[in-house]
Amino acid sequence: MRGLAVEDGAHIVLPMAGTRVLPAVADACEETGVPCVSTTFPWQAYVHARGAGPAHRFRWTYHFSWGLDDIARVFAGMWERIAPRATVGCLWNDDLQGRLLRHERYGFEAALSGRGHTLADLGAYHEPATDLRAQAARLREHGADLVTSASPATDLALFHRQAREAGPRPG
Repeated sequence: MRGLAVEDGAHIVLPMAGTRVLPAVADACEETGVPCVSTTFPWQAYVHARGAGPAHRFRWTYHFSWGLDDIARVFAGMWERIAPRATVGCLWNDDLQGRLLRHERYGFEAALSGRGHTLADLGAYHEPATDLRAQAARLREHGADLVTSASPATDLALFHRQAREAGPRPG
């Protein structure tokens, strides 16, 4: 990024990346004084990945996106159409994203308080996943009706396959 800004004379950077790349690009833009405008990444993850708090104002970097709490409320609305008062298995990683999804203030539990859903954390895992059988077993232990996740497609496919191999889905 520094080469793009300094050597190539970039005037603005519009990154499209996730948990590891976007904060690094934004930090490099902040250091070099190149405007950076980003989106498609929950604002809490953007701010916390950069070691800041919600009130911090960056000088050169701008981010607009909905938050984890907004996402949780939208998901809850979908769940309520399928299974009101559902038990939802949460397949979240052990990275910043997973920690924020579990966060007592910004995470799903806080946003869904009072809506009647029970969230069952299936256990953190490291991406990319190689074995999610323990999470599939926890899904059954909790009698989860639904699964929510922010996992990449390959990890979701592995989880689905291993949960299916373990026997019938919860009813």
